[in-house]
Amino acid sequence: MDENYQPFFSKIHEDLEFLFHSYFCNRTLLVTIHSAIWPITQDTLHQVFSPYGSLEKIIPSQNSVGVQFLVQFQGYGAVAAKVSLHGRNIYDGCCQLDIQFWDDAKVSDVVDLNPENQLKGLDDLEMFDKMV
Repeated sequence: MDENYQPFFSKIHEDLEFLFHSYFCNRTLLVTIHSAIWPITQDTLHQVFSPYGSLEKIIPSQNSVGVQFLVQFQGYGAVAAKVSLHGRNIYDGCCQLDIQFWDDAKVSDVVDLNPENQLKGLDDLEMFDKMV
């Protein structure tokens, strides 16, 4: 192969690997809710996301961005949920879902079983708030 094309094919390979990992290997979504004039709870999100697969955990956060949740599936329903729900409203005219993939490896940082952090009093919500 001509070495002039090597950087081109290398970049395509990296892009394809990223897309494959993002869409087929990721089980966790970062859900930001815009225009949340009605209360959004973990139960609300369970009703919205459970048709796409079994949910492992839903972790809430309230920060400067607004209302956010990490939604982790037991299987790979995250892809179908993102494709179907991104940009849609939970209620008519409000509570718009902005859905992004979240690195599964970071979820273990949020749900931190490290005794040092537990001694510092950091719970799941505080860990999540510090990461976003």
